[in-house]
Amino acid sequence: MIIPPYLKSGDAVTLISPARFMDLQTLRPFQEWVESQGWVLKLAPNLGAVAHQLGGSPSERLTDILWALHDSSIKAIFCARGGYGTMQLLSELRKIDFTQHPKWWVGFSDITALHITLQQQGIASMHGPMAMQFDDIKKCSLASRVALANQLKGNGIQFSVVNEETEGFAHLAYWPVGLPAAFKAPLWGGNLSMIFAMLAAGAQPPKVPFVLFIEDLDEYVYHIDRMMQALSVSGIIEKAEAILVGSMCDMHDNAIPFGKNAKEIILNICELHNKPLIWGLPCGHESENIALKLGLDITFDANYLIQN
Repeated sequence: MIIPPYLKSGDAVTLISPARFMDLQTLRPFQEWVESQGWVLKLAPNLGAVAHQLGGSPSERLTDILWALHDSSIKAIFCARGGYGTMQLLSELRKIDFTQHPKWWVGFSDITALHITLQQQGIASMHGPMAMQFDDIKKCSLASRVALANQLKGNGIQFSVVNEETEGFAHLAYWPVGLPAAFKAPLWGGNLSMIFAMLAAGAQPPKVPFVLFIEDLDEYVYHIDRMMQALSVSGIIEKAEAILVGSMCDMHDNAIPFGKNAKEIILNICELHNKPLIWGLPCGHESENIALKLGLDITFDANYLIQN
């Protein structure tokens, strides 16, 4: 796996909108955070473009991706927001050789399409907060901002794991599905709905053992079941060393209840394959969205999840 250079003071970073548009009036808090890290923010040529709900036409959004990739001064590319739009660029993204200019691409949710594309080329990327969340601490907590900077600087992250459900960032809940043996493997995944879409578009998980990470927002619970059944039948759950679940928030049910919530659905699939499940990772569509390096090893030793 290619690890892009970690950031140092004086490095230039940029901001693009491959999915929904960026409201430039909300830019200042993100820019202040970038500058507080000692980095210099360069805005993409088409940042602020609007095409209905999207950040410009497919051509404009692709142009910004290529510009960011080929500008040698830029060391990290932050995405403005998710929503929808990155899949529209997929056929063109697959033609780009990202390995010639390894950089950190940062985002989550819809940006999972870009993350999976990068990992298929053997490049690590960063699942983490996006620029439009920086205007409100309720959208992006202080801990999330600190963790994102630390990960980009190469300092790593550590989560403590406990055997009962707890609230807050400090602990994760653990359900012992199968014997909770230690594991160490590359992290793969992101937003569950986007993983589902990318698999339909022909993407493949790593051939080597991997740890599956999923999170999602605003889905019906039967949709969660459909997607998890697909991961089960396709063999992806069986290939995974373990399953890590981030925030599964704002789930919906029908008038006639489905009968299981998201946690029960995922737990049942993991039990079927006798796979360890760690629930409650503070990553995804919540204020606590701790950055993870996709494509790089994550280690579990029965007390901690560690990513260096």
